[in-house]
Amino acid sequence: MVNHPVIIPSAAPSLKDKDPDAAPPVNYDMKFEETSVAEILKALEAAYGVKIKFDGEKMSGCIITAYLKDEDLFMRLQVVCDLIGGSYQVDGDVIKVKSRGCK
Repeated sequence: MVNHPVIIPSAAPSLKDKDPDAAPPVNYDMKFEETSVAEILKALEAAYGVKIKFDGEKMSGCIITAYLKDEDLFMRLQVVCDLIGGSYQVDGDVIKVKSRGCK
């Protein structure tokens, strides 16, 4: 597993760096079959107690199947982003997911 540092302003109370320990661990598998990315991001938001912002309209056509097992929050976000050709950015205590959308 590779950890990449992220510089966040010191005013950010929740996600200080891209350390898997920065968000509470989720010790269960998350399996999604033909599920909207919006629903998956909301599930991650609830599971980790973080705020995830995304453009619901752009991602409305993004339906994926993913089995998220033994990954931390950031690895799970990366899997989802890879599947939709998107990316994410930590901005203070908010995670912003960007994508051009799916067709």
